[in-house]
Amino acid sequence: KTDTSKEVPLQEVTNLGYTFYVGQIDDTNTDITDDLKNQITKIAYDAKFSKSLLKDIPIVIINSLAVKSGLYIPFQDRKLLVGDFGGEFLYEEGIYAPYTSGKSVIFINKNYLNKNSLTDVLTHELGHVIGAKLTDADWKTYYGLRNIPTGTPQASNNWNLSPQEDFAEVYKNTFTNLEVR
Repeated sequence: KTDTSKEVPLQEVTNLGYTFYVGQIDDTNTDITDDLKNQITKIAYDAKFSKSLLKDIPIVIINSLAVKSGLYIPFQDRKLLVGDFGGEFLYEEGIYAPYTSGKSVIFINKNYLNKNSLTDVLTHELGHVIGAKLTDADWKTYYGLRNIPTGTPQASNNWNLSPQEDFAEVYKNTFTNLEVR
């Protein structure tokens, strides 16, 4: 028998032709509101995000203080383990987390939903989803457009020097006009 006590349940949401999955890790067990679901739908619509990609990437709102070991997200016949976010997640707004299975999850830090706009955070993370789909030729073109030196690794531990982070910020800016950080 499967232990579901560590399961992070997902709600399937179908809203205005968009289908997506949303869940939360929180110690208050509050419901995910219709307002939040509507905000996610509007953000995906405004960002011209692919409906087919949206249904393949769960969005999990997370209170980092409620994360305990062994949590998993059941999704499309997989158990996606929720890793240890560590202390640095207290300062993160969101994380795009790819798994070796080919699945991905967007984690949104609940603590920042009141301080920063969900639009800012979620559109940035959706940019990561798109960036993960780029081919080497696409990246070469992007490097040229952004004057990124050839040979610069796509990912970097230094956020400010990461072409992947740059792409996510440019994607966000393109659809929201929010400042590129």
